[in-house]
Amino acid sequence: MNDTLRIHIPQTIRKRGGRPRILSPKEVQVEMERDQDPRVLRASGPARKVLGPMLAALTLALFLLNLRRAGESAGRLAERLDTMEKVNGTQRQMLEAAAHRPADRDALARRLRDGRF
Repeated sequence: MNDTLRIHIPQTIRKRGGRPRILSPKEVQVEMERDQDPRVLRASGPARKVLGPMLAALTLALFLLNLRRAGESAGRLAERLDTMEKVNGTQRQMLEAAAHRPADRDALARRLRDGRF
C-alpha cells in the first residue's frame, strides 16, 4: 500500500530575457504585502531625482581617486625599475671587468707596464 500523497499544481513557465520564470496558476490569487521592504531606500520624488546625479558624482569621484592611486603606484614601480636597471648595469660592468682581469701577478705587471690597465 502506498502512503504517499501527491499533489499536482499546474505551473506555467515563461521565458523573460532568456531566463525562465515560473508563474503561479491564474486561479490562485497571491496576496502581496503592502509594506515597503526595509532594504529599499525610502525617498520622496525630488530626493529620488537628486539621488541619481549624486550617485553618479560619487562614482566619478571614487574612479578619479582610484586612478590617482594607480598613477602613484605606477610612478613608484617606474622608479624601482630605474633603480634596478642602474644596479644591474653596474653589476654587469663589474662582471665584464672581472672577466678581463689578469690571470696572475705576472700578467698584471705586464699590463701595468704596457699602460693598458
